[in-house]
Amino acid sequence: MCIRDSHCGFASGYFWEQVEFPLHSHGRLLLNLCMLGPMAVHRQIVVVHDATVRALPSNFTALFRGLYGFLIPRLCRRSYRAVTVSEFSRREIGKWYGVDVSNMPVCYEGGDHVAAVPADYAIINRLGLAGRRYFLGVGMGNNKNAETVIAAFLKAALPETAVVLTGYRAFRINGPQRDVAMDGVVNAGYVSDAELHACLLYTSRCV
Repeated sequence: MCIRDSHCGFASGYFWEQVEFPLHSHGRLLLNLCMLGPMAVHRQIVVVHDATVRALPSNFTALFRGLYGFLIPRLCRRSYRAVTVSEFSRREIGKWYGVDVSNMPVCYEGGDHVAAVPADYAIINRLGLAGRRYFLGVGMGNNKNAETVIAAFLKAALPETAVVLTGYRAFRINGPQRDVAMDGVVNAGYVSDAELHACLLYTSRCV
């Protein structure tokens, strides 16, 4: 088996993925954990995490929508096996990409690796979260329907409570940054595993 590793070879980006990556595999089974894989290869397993590009198109640039819209349904049909990460994602892939998902396996994701990293509690003070209760949105960065999360949070009107959004918006993928500036909403940006571990532990103590 050849696991996708962008550190091998000389090229980068989609050219590396579609042209150079298959050459390094030497005919072995390819394992692609991050949505895409080389179109020309049948002997591969592709993990398709979601159908967000189709479900929430305004969160992505036109070029990114076009590439993913073209590649994902074809990879699902041509690959030896397409796998997803939840029953919800499987339904969404079938709905938005017109793929037969009746035999698509679900392999649930985990975050056990974060618990193995010593927590860096400095982030609690940096974000002004000391002594506060908060909800933690991991990897949202205004890309994963954060608007709906924020709307629900504001409607709940919970006193002395915040919602913390981690992650960042990549310009080439998601377009310009759209930070939300309002009381109770904290845009943390990128956080390390150690900082994320601290945020997870600290919020559990404040509940």
